Amino acid sequence: MIDIKQLKCFITCADVGSFSEAASVLYTTQSSVSKVIRALEEEMQASLFIRNPHGISLTPNGKQAYAYASRVLENVEAMAELSTAGDTQWLNISFNPSSWMADCFVKFYQLHGKENLHCQAHTGKMREVLERIHEYKDELGFLYVTTRQQTDLQYLLVRKQLEFVPLKELDTCLYPGGGHLQKEGKPLTQEEIQNLHYIQNFLEDARNYEGWKLDTDDNLTLGKIDVSVVTNSDYIMEKMLDHGNLANISGDTLTPAKTKSRPSIRLTHESSKITFGYVKRENTPLTPLAETFLTYIKQELTEE
Repeated sequence: MIDIKQLKCFITCADVGSFSEAASVLYTTQSSVSKVIRALEEEMQASLFIRNPHGISLTPNGKQAYAYASRVLENVEAMAELSTAGDTQWLNISFNPSSWMADCFVKFYQLHGKENLHCQAHTGKMREVLERIHEYKDELGFLYVTTRQQTDLQYLLVRKQLEFVPLKELDTCLYPGGGHLQKEGKPLTQEEIQNLHYIQNFLEDARNYEGWKLDTDDNLTLGKIDVSVVTNSDYIMEKMLDHGNLANISGDTLTPAKTKSRPSIRLTHESSKITFGYVKRENTPLTPLAETFLTYIKQELTEE
């Protein structure tokens, strides 16, 4: 049977690319490392490394094994941390990249950051957030769900036994960016719209916006969506929009009355609505800390 020691040895060998280097890292001998790897390969009935005079490299089977072994070791480390956590309170959440959610998370911690409160906040795509909730990595997830994503969301909710609760509906907007801000009341022209370059959180959704109309008197239309930068960093997104020539397409701010927002133009399309809401495990009560955070988010949404 494969054990943790074998997996640690295998991962170390793959990372350093040498049995002798791995032996040094693991404070053992090269012969011991070679023996462990041979036993692992025999157990799996598969060759994991290509041996050559200059070192080792992973075989196709080895690359797959590396991915699985990494997850196993991550889970073992997580369990070890859990065993020493004691009565420490943990707030584990995930959400789509969002400066609004990031601000709320920071303010919540400032209000409730008592001695035994620890937090983990992860950003990712919709499927990643749902997977983290399903695997008990996070307790709450917050999503911005476009009209096009609704069918996929409902399928995944049923499959992973999760529930999604809508909190607010938003419009999709074009944020022209600092280099394209309207000056002296002069609106953007169709030519300027056609020549925009974009910064987006996710590349695969960008082309869906081609041909959408801007809610303006002259009925401007988005042209080809040329994405120059892809990032899930709120900081990079804000800096590029404020000081660069890139534009962005995303949801309107959740609290326009109290949030300083950059200039934007609403887009009109049959799929232009975005639903903001939270996801949790089905029929599973939230912990008091997660419930407190959710209540805080709801209050932030209503305090216009």
